[in-house]
Amino acid sequence: MGLSEESSAGEHNLLPEISDLELSLVRDDVGFRIQKRLGLIPVKGMGTARRAVIFAAISWLPLVIWSLLTGRLGEGVGHDSFYSHFGIHARCLIAIPMLVIAEGIAQKSVPPWLCYCVESGLVPADRIPQFRALVASIVRIRDSVLPWIVIFGLVVAWATAGAVFNRLEDISWMNDEGAAAGLTFGGWWFVIVIRPLFTALLLAWLWRACLVFILVRKLSRFPLSLVPSHPDRMAGLGFVERLTFIFSPVAFAISTVAAAS
Repeated sequence: MGLSEESSAGEHNLLPEISDLELSLVRDDVGFRIQKRLGLIPVKGMGTARRAVIFAAISWLPLVIWSLLTGRLGEGVGHDSFYSHFGIHARCLIAIPMLVIAEGIAQKSVPPWLCYCVESGLVPADRIPQFRALVASIVRIRDSVLPWIVIFGLVVAWATAGAVFNRLEDISWMNDEGAAAGLTFGGWWFVIVIRPLFTALLLAWLWRACLVFILVRKLSRFPLSLVPSHPDRMAGLGFVERLTFIFSPVAFAISTVAAAS
């Protein structure tokens, strides 16, 4: 048997070992199950593009309609125009959709990344069962309910505190005389819908960043088969940096909101 045939046979033998090796940062967590129960996520797939459009429409279009009906769309009342609220546009049309799109990117990136750990030989064949147990432990942490209870509590607390204590431009819709007249529909929509939706998506990604940290920490203690002479000059770990790519849309979303404010 030639070398190529032996290599092919070795890869074929590994297929059963890694066929069920999958870790998703998004699929089947509490937030995913809630969205699936509400019909936002289809039975098959992530429905990423559809959810991005739906979330953007739910958060932005009601304000457009309300501003049009009340004369605040253009010049507005008391020199306050809906077009001038850049923070709202940034959250609704850029940040929220990007946080949803990041979920699709993570779903397509993380499972192949894990399989490559085995296919590249970084995880020895005799250590695959241990590696599978490591992945299963991350899945159990991902599926826990407690982090999402904390996320829900922080979302409610932040929305409430913003409505009570803050006088942000995004929620201060002015009256004809230019004095604060309390929160109108636009302000309440920001407090009740836009801010909680953006905050929940952002905190969910903060939790997923913690999951990635736990995964990498566990891998650092795993008996990997490192190659000091590997051409990537990182003992074969050069591909690990690709894992950070899934957070690029999240960083872009945060930067957009910060710039708009």
